Amino acid sequence: MLLRRFAHTHPLRRLATETRSSRHLLLEATARQLKGDIPQAEELARAALDALDADDVAARVDAWTFLGKLSQLQGKFGDAEAFFRDARAAQPAAEGFHATSLLARALRSQGRDAEALAEYRAAVDGLEATRGWADGATNHAANALAALLGDGGDLAEAEALQGRAEAGLESAFGPADPRTLAARVERARLAGRGGRKNDAREILAAAMADLDPRHPAYRAAMAVEAELDS
Repeated sequence: MLLRRFAHTHPLRRLATETRSSRHLLLEATARQLKGDIPQAEELARAALDALDADDVAARVDAWTFLGKLSQLQGKFGDAEAFFRDARAAQPAAEGFHATSLLARALRSQGRDAEALAEYRAAVDGLEATRGWADGATNHAANALAALLGDGGDLAEAEALQGRAEAGLESAFGPADPRTLAARVERARLAGRGGRKNDAREILAAAMADLDPRHPAYRAAMAVEAELDS
């Protein structure tokens, strides 16, 4: 499932000006990635990057991003960091916040939480301002930042961030959308972890009342409910 989700972010969507050779290599790299042959996919993607014209910035950004994700999947977090830094550096500042979020993940994977925290903060603020909450990258970065804050013991800020995400998602999709309700479930979890179990139960009940029991967020809510009762 991870590989299938990852495939939706492959770099072919913006490659309009690359050579036929690089297009073929990237097609083959994506096919290899889908089959689970990540090292071969990386080898082909590196060859594609080398074949791209130096002036084709959009294509090179996508290739660097693809390579960073392939490196991340293989646990080569230092390589992933380098690729994401290259992707960010090649873009105007206002367009590089997704790369910033990916970079933060690579930093956290290396245990560099203080650096990751700063990058995630910049990513969330930047994505919120430039893409808004309708873009999944904004919510993904916010969730990752909230998790990092929570793991570091800053539960109040983590909960506030989830509230901010919930409000943004509600504005973008409506109060009963599963994405909004999933953020509410996470806010309940954080309230419970912070010792406010009664508040957490109220928040959770409001989310569960509107969630389809078949939705993954409902199962997450049941897990939070069990935590609160333990």
